[in-house]
Amino acid sequence: MEKKTVLLTGANGFIGRALCQDLSTAGYRVRGAVREKLGPPVAWETIETGDFTKNFSWSPLLSDVDIVIHTAARVHQMKESSGDLYAVYKQANTEPTLQLLQQAHAAGVTHFIFLSSIKVNGESTDFRPFSEKDLASPEDPYSVSKYEAERGIQEFCEQHPEISFSIFRLPLVYGVGVKANFSALLRAVQRKYPLPFKSVHNQRSLLYMGNLLSAIQADLQQDKVKNQVYLLGDGDDVSSAALMEKMGAAYGVKAYLFPIPPIVLRTIGICLGKSKAVSRLLGSLQVDTKKVRTALQWVPPYTVATGLAEMADAEQKESSL
Repeated sequence: MEKKTVLLTGANGFIGRALCQDLSTAGYRVRGAVREKLGPPVAWETIETGDFTKNFSWSPLLSDVDIVIHTAARVHQMKESSGDLYAVYKQANTEPTLQLLQQAHAAGVTHFIFLSSIKVNGESTDFRPFSEKDLASPEDPYSVSKYEAERGIQEFCEQHPEISFSIFRLPLVYGVGVKANFSALLRAVQRKYPLPFKSVHNQRSLLYMGNLLSAIQADLQQDKVKNQVYLLGDGDDVSSAALMEKMGAAYGVKAYLFPIPPIVLRTIGICLGKSKAVSRLLGSLQVDTKKVRTALQWVPPYTVATGLAEMADAEQKESSL
C-alpha cells in the first residue's frame, strides 16, 4: 500500500490520540493537529495550532495530505447553562468543521472523515434501535452543532465530488483513558460499592475504542463506498446492570448490585439534581449497525466483555511500568 498522509485534528484527545497511534502503526503518515502540546513525545508528527475556531488557516498543515479525520470538538457538558449555548457550539463545532473541509478541498484532499454523535438521532430509544434512515432529532446545542456540521459536509461534497466524506455517529466510546460517567461507574465497581441497579433492564449500545479504530481502518480501505453516514456500536447491547457485572468480571471483582425500582431511582435523581445522569443509566439508547457492517464489510472485533478485558489488561500493564 502506498503510504497516505492523514491530518487528524484533536490528536491529544481520548479518541484522537488512539487514532494517531493506530494509523501510524498501520503505515499511514500521521500529522496530528493539537491546540497545545501535552504529554510525552509521540511517534507521529504533531503541530500546535492554538485556537482554530475563528478564521484559521489550515493551509500549512494540509500540504500533501490525502485524508482528513476531524475529531476535535467542544464536547457536551452536563452542567452548562449560561449564555447563548447554540451560538457557542456553532462557533466551536459547526463553523470550524466546514472551514476545514473547504480548505481541505482546496488543498487536494480526497476524503474527509467526521466523528459525530448518536445524539444527532436523539437521546433515547424505546421500541427499536436508531438507524441511518431515521430523521435527525438533536435536542441540545451540542447535538444541533454536530448535525449542522453533518449537513454542511454533505452539501459541500455534493457540490464538489472531488472530495468524499464519511460521517460516523458514535455512542459512548470507552477504552483506556475514558473519563466522565463511565470512569466513575467503573471506579465504583472496582471499589465494590453497593450499586442500586439490579432492577434496571434497559438496553444501551456502547463502542469500544478497538472497534472504532477497526471501523475507521475499514473505511480508509474502502474505495467504492463513499459519502455515507454510519451509526457505530459494538453490536452487543447491554443493560446498565449487565455492564456493571461485565466490568467486575474484567477487573476481577464482583459487582455488588441490589434492586431499587427505576421510578424510585428517577425520583432520587431529581431530588439530588442528577436527573440527566440517572436517566442515562436507566434509559435505553440502541443503534442498528447493519449499514456499516454491510457497506464496509466490517465486523466489530470486540464484544463488550472482550473490550473491557483488553482495557483492564492494558491498564494493569501500564500500572506495573
